[in-house]
Amino acid sequence: MGKSDLAIPGLGDQSTRSCREHKSLSAIGAPVTRRAGISQEETIHTFTERRRSERSPKKPLVVMKFGGTSVGDASCIKRVAEIIRTASRQSNVVVVVSAMSGVTNKLLEAATNSETGDRSQVTAILQELRKQHNAVASELIRSTTGRNRIDRKVHGLFQEADALCQGTILLRELTLRARDAIASLGERLSARLVAAVLADSGVASEAIDATEVIVTDSCYGGAEPLMDLTRERCNARVHPLVRQGTIPVVTGFIGATAEGIVTTLGRNGSDYSATILGAALDADECIRKPFALWFDPASPFGYVTRSRPKGPERKSRVWAPRTGVE
Repeated sequence: MGKSDLAIPGLGDQSTRSCREHKSLSAIGAPVTRRAGISQEETIHTFTERRRSERSPKKPLVVMKFGGTSVGDASCIKRVAEIIRTASRQSNVVVVVSAMSGVTNKLLEAATNSETGDRSQVTAILQELRKQHNAVASELIRSTTGRNRIDRKVHGLFQEADALCQGTILLRELTLRARDAIASLGERLSARLVAAVLADSGVASEAIDATEVIVTDSCYGGAEPLMDLTRERCNARVHPLVRQGTIPVVTGFIGATAEGIVTTLGRNGSDYSATILGAALDADECIRKPFALWFDPASPFGYVTRSRPKGPERKSRVWAPRTGVE
């Protein structure tokens, strides 16, 4: 995945408009502000924000996707949290994150070594990844409670990784199902870290495994979404969080069958995850820079076309917003 240099569209225009509003409001004087229903204690800024909300009672819903290099280390994740916080002031935001850069490759390496029975190499890889994620948590999460909570979550995920690898070692067979389960752990770790960093900075957020919301077929390693079921799950799980002002941080790359078995959408599938969620949630925008979503400008319906990079040529179409895609 390439570096994501995300920007928040429209800030400049809103800033200019806000200045004009402040200027005109300052000139109307105290008597008029009292007639408008503003108390002496209410500031001009508060009144301006209230008028703006009256004009636009519904914030746009934006899906923001951050790739592996965007969440590659502590400084990157800190910047991502700042971008999300800024965007959330003017939009309802749903975040999709990839694994930290290089983590999925390491997990797949551990899976391959499990099949050959190399316990020591598997242990070394998992220990290295555990240290990497713990270091980020230590640097970015100041709250003792928050740090303890994320430590427990990270510990639990690495216990799961170890159990999956040990099972593969015993069988000496790496099934596609086990491979997907192991590969999914990078995104699950990343989503929990990003959500914890947001929460530590005072932004309400919650990590969601896409296994809860993206329903797929059982084509392990390159699953395709079942959109009707996915929309139902998103309406039940994601929309309530958005309505209460909590930012969902969703794992990219993964989904699950209707029976709850983990699947992956193929390498670099987090872009596809963002597109699927944008369609299922009827989002106004789906943002990632540099642009790398499978968007079909020729389609009058704003369809997204995704071609599998390997294997038989197949395409799936998922509705996504036609305008405002960055």
